[in-house]
Amino acid sequence: MRCTLGREVGTTRYRDAKGRPKEVRYWLMEPADAGDPQEFRPNSEIDDLRWCSAADAGKLLSYQHDRNLVADAEALG
Repeated sequence: MRCTLGREVGTTRYRDAKGRPKEVRYWLMEPADAGDPQEFRPNSEIDDLRWCSAADAGKLLSYQHDRNLVADAEALG
């Protein structure tokens, strides 16, 4: 999915399942074009790709730190 980046909204840091340090940075985005949904294939990092509301995203996320980040991003929106 092609997007236009907006402002950066936060960073999370943690250790992954293999004990390696991981840093993830997040930005507000707008879709640049519809893209072809058939181009995406689920993989070991990403199960699905979709646009949804911040409330729906919060229900889908596994970690509280990610839910907090989505809430903060919505406030910046």
